Amino acid sequence: MNDRLPALLVIDDQPEKQKPLEFTLSDDASVVVRHPADLVEDDLIKADLVLVDYELNDWRERVEGPLGLRAYDGLALLASLRRAALRLTQGKPEHSPTAFAIYSGKLTELSGPKAPSKVPHEIARVYNLEWAFEKGRVSGLEESPLNERQFVILAKAVRELVDEWPDRVSQLSEQHAARLLGLRDADSPTLSSHDWEATWRSQGWEDAFDAYPPIFEIYERTHGLALLRWLLHRVFPYPTFLWDSRYLGARLGIQEESVKQLLSNSSLRELLADYEYRGLLAGFAGPRWWKAGIEEVLWEMTDGESANPKSIRTALAEEGISIPDSEVMRPVVCIDSEYLRPTRLSPVDSAVRVRPDDWPPFADSAWMTLDDLAARPDLVALVAPDDRHRLPI
Repeated sequence: MNDRLPALLVIDDQPEKQKPLEFTLSDDASVVVRHPADLVEDDLIKADLVLVDYELNDWRERVEGPLGLRAYDGLALLASLRRAALRLTQGKPEHSPTAFAIYSGKLTELSGPKAPSKVPHEIARVYNLEWAFEKGRVSGLEESPLNERQFVILAKAVRELVDEWPDRVSQLSEQHAARLLGLRDADSPTLSSHDWEATWRSQGWEDAFDAYPPIFEIYERTHGLALLRWLLHRVFPYPTFLWDSRYLGARLGIQEESVKQLLSNSSLRELLADYEYRGLLAGFAGPRWWKAGIEEVLWEMTDGESANPKSIRTALAEEGISIPDSEVMRPVVCIDSEYLRPTRLSPVDSAVRVRPDDWPPFADSAWMTLDDLAARPDLVALVAPDDRHRLPI
């Protein structure tokens, strides 16, 4: 792989306001800031990640000339630039693909009046982008780092896709994907080896494969960007084979705040270190842990009693990790009634399963509290049919 720094192209109608990025990211990325009228082909060819402002009011040419050539906003410009990037790099396998993202303080407008949450992965999916960054703020995913760090993580991930992908549908594609996800090293044995099958990593790969990763024909057609989108749009925001601190807390029976306090304890961090996700885009959405790894360590620590919260607390205490008694009995992570995204723990007896639009079928069920549904009767239609009998009449 080319060892050059990942390259960012930032397009803004007020480029002077984005110039500080060239300095703040100078150690981690090569940054070029351009007014849209000043773009040249070489800018696009070199870029790993292109960030475009949404409002381009200080660009007179965008609304002049024939209607079919006008770029009314950053979304229109992004669509044009994506096609241009494909044309400029076509037939040049040494070039990495190019990721595209909106970068704006107007994400509410992109979300629409009924979705004020400005959830980046939903905006990105709707507008055919890799991501949606909000200017001057932390991005929307839980525990997400500052935008600047996310820029670098995403651009570096694009660079990792340069590696040659197997040219046919085979186990080679699975092995390459497993390496990109951090499940194995380049010199690891094949997926069918005994050593692989005897570890939690084998179950981790099975869980990931059950989430339909685009690693065969779609990967090739999109030059690998489909795999990035799968992680950003379908895996990180939901309870899949990777857990964030909310779902880790649910497994331990404690609230997210308690999890964060416990993770500041080096003993717990060390215990979970081998199971932390370190693959493609690691750190973009905060820490994640392999569900299969967490389940294995709990099973081993409790001698097979990992379904018993008391056994978990006792086993952790023996490792010098003290967790409180279960704060919520039989907890599930519930989505809120306003933005329909995971927020807090609730007893399973006080919640029902719901089916929000676009919730991945391979993810664990979404839940909503009965109290939230009582306050928002318009959302009753989301309740899973098998749970509707539990709704108050």
